[in-house]
Amino acid sequence: MFLSTLQYMGILYGLFSWPQFIPNRCQAAGQNISSNSYPTRIYSIIPPKLNSNQPSDSHLLSGPNQPMLSDLDITWVNSSMSSITIQWRVTSNQRQTYFLGSEVECIIEGGKFISNMLQPDVNQFTIQNLHVGTTYSVCVRVFAQEKSFNMSNASHYKCITLETLGYVRKDSILWMSLILGYYIFMGLLGYTQWRRKLCEISKRNKMRNANTAKNEHAAAHWKDLEERTSLMQPGCSKGANK
Repeated sequence: MFLSTLQYMGILYGLFSWPQFIPNRCQAAGQNISSNSYPTRIYSIIPPKLNSNQPSDSHLLSGPNQPMLSDLDITWVNSSMSSITIQWRVTSNQRQTYFLGSEVECIIEGGKFISNMLQPDVNQFTIQNLHVGTTYSVCVRVFAQEKSFNMSNASHYKCITLETLGYVRKDSILWMSLILGYYIFMGLLGYTQWRRKLCEISKRNKMRNANTAKNEHAAAHWKDLEERTSLMQPGCSKGANK
């Protein structure tokens, strides 16, 4: 009976202490977990669109009671075959204007790209991964709070049409046509000058050959006359008779 009681107590001790003998996978993986630690969750961190002391953008969307101001200037900076860079500036007549942020929209047929909320001090944006030689409508929306008698939300919105560069630009085709025409004209002019000089040389050679033949013919004629004259002289005939 005494042995059975000890065995029973050993079994109870083993049941209550068995988790201590099981290896901890987290500790085996090199993680130090305290006994009073709680499980944590990992969230996907998304940068806030506005600062913590600024209101969220849920009420900044343009509504029927919200003015759409047109004093927004958008300037094209540069374009490449796959990107467009713009700048913008708001000229407000209000004395106290607090800019909350801005968004850039790129509109094409069948789709629209909207950027995240940009910080108030950002006034330049580059739209990348665009198609070659494609026209886009680029829009900028600036959110602000203007204080006149009370703080009122205002949305500055404007769009312009821009185009990415093509593989061959129109001005490049014009310059290439001008350069090609210039080289063709210079080639034709050089060929004309060469043909003219060649004709002059050919005429000169013909005249020279004609003069040479004429001189040779005259020399032969005079030589023939001299021979005939010498044969017809009397002294020559007497000497021949002796």
